[in-house]
Order: sequence, then C-alpha cells, then structure tokens
Amino acid sequence: MKEHIINSYIMLMKKYGHENLTIRNICSSAGISTGTFYHYFSSKDELMSYYLARGYEKYRQLSDGKMDDLTPPLKVISVFVCICQYFLEAGPAFIINYVSPRNQALNSRLTEGSQRQIVHDIVEQIDIANHTGLFKIEDTMMIYNDMNRVFFGVIFDWCLSKGDFDLVPELTRMLVNTLNFYLKDPISAEMLPK
Repeated sequence: MKEHIINSYIMLMKKYGHENLTIRNICSSAGISTGTFYHYFSSKDELMSYYLARGYEKYRQLSDGKMDDLTPPLKVISVFVCICQYFLEAGPAFIINYVSPRNQALNSRLTEGSQRQIVHDIVEQIDIANHTGLFKIEDTMMIYNDMNRVFFGVIFDWCLSKGDFDLVPELTRMLVNTLNFYLKDPISAEMLPK
C-alpha cells in the first residue's frame, strides 16, 4: 500500500508540483481514503522521506559487497552521492520541494523517521574512521553535521540555480573538501568507484 501511495504521489508531483498537492488529492489519485493514508504516513513530508529511504534501501542492496574495499571516509562520500543520484532520479520537482525549511524530516537532529538508516550508516562510518585514528578530532556528530550541511547546501544552491551546474561532481568535490578538513590523510574524488 505504501508503494501504491508513493507512486500516486510521484505521478501527481511531477505533473502539478508538491505545493499544489494535498493529502486529499493523493488519496483520490490512489483510490484510498484519507484514513488509509494516515495509517501509513503522518504527512506529505513523511511520505517524501519514506520515498528517499526506500531508494536508499535499494542502493544498500545493490552496493552490498561493492563498497567493502572502500575506506570509511570514502563510504561516507558514497552514501551522500547515492542519495544525490536518487534525488536526481526523482526529478527536480521532488528535490525543490523536499529541500525546504518546512520539511522537518530533513532535521538531522531527529532520531525518528524513515531516514534513520541513512543517518545511522553515515555516522557509523565516521565512527569507524574515528576509532581507527583517521580524523584529527573525535567529534563524530560535528563531522556528520558539517557533511550534512554541505550536502543540503549544494543541493539547495542547485535548486536556486535551476540546475545550472552538474550536481553530482560538484557535490562530490565539496564533500571531499569538507571531509579532508578533518582527515589526517586527505582523500580525492578519484578514489571513489565509478
């Protein structure tokens, strides 16, 4: 049922934009009652977050074993890049409407919600790098929050510029530069799998 609701939402969003959608429109398109919608999602923001988490789960399954040889810092960059690529697959309307200060699902300080696994995986890799002495400081959450702010800042800038630059390479460059600020031995974007 969640997939059915998501598919109706994505179809309507691409046609009309997120701001013009109501839960009632989504339910009408999906052929369900609002009660059914609220059984699965508490809001449109939660629906969008679930969509993102679903895409990330597909990435985790596809990348299983492929990232084993990467260092924890490279895994951190890879996770962020994967999310960015999924944003691009969802389309500009999704990105523009998801990256909004009204969307509390983006609040990285919230420990609940469908994005828990994404945050957990990134923080876990930063922790591993910290425990093996790769970073100059040991404040995992500071590093995570800085990376997260760069991620959404670059995506927000891309939205403002109406896609005027190639998002994935620019995001990768900025994330590598940010992570290198904390690393004892710098990494480069060329070290990431293609």
